[in-house]
Amino acid sequence: MRPLRFGYWWLAGGILLLAYVLYATLAPAVRPTAIILFNDKFAHFLAFAALMAWFTGVFNPRLFPLVAILLAALGVGIEFLQAQLTYRTAEVADALFDFAGIVVAWIMALAGLGRWAELVEARILRR
Repeated sequence: MRPLRFGYWWLAGGILLLAYVLYATLAPAVRPTAIILFNDKFAHFLAFAALMAWFTGVFNPRLFPLVAILLAALGVGIEFLQAQLTYRTAEVADALFDFAGIVVAWIMALAGLGRWAELVEARILRR
């Protein structure tokens, strides 16, 4: 992990984010009453970009490849689980958008945004 004062709290937040993504992708889909123009593929991209961005702020850059592999495996695993559910459908395109979100967040982390947790602690959460 990065040298963070609240490192385990940041990690716990990431685990909660993971739990939410699992719930949102495996629970029965709720149809909103209002018409919302929202693309399912964009949701996959955003969810996995958020997960990768979160964990790049918590873990050292040398672990980014492992984080990316684990998140990609999660994306594929979710599609396999959705294929077993009667109320969800699995799509290869969903996994591809998961991978795209992971890659974009990884690139942004390498460009400097991976230090977000350190910056929050230094600038916002300082004593």
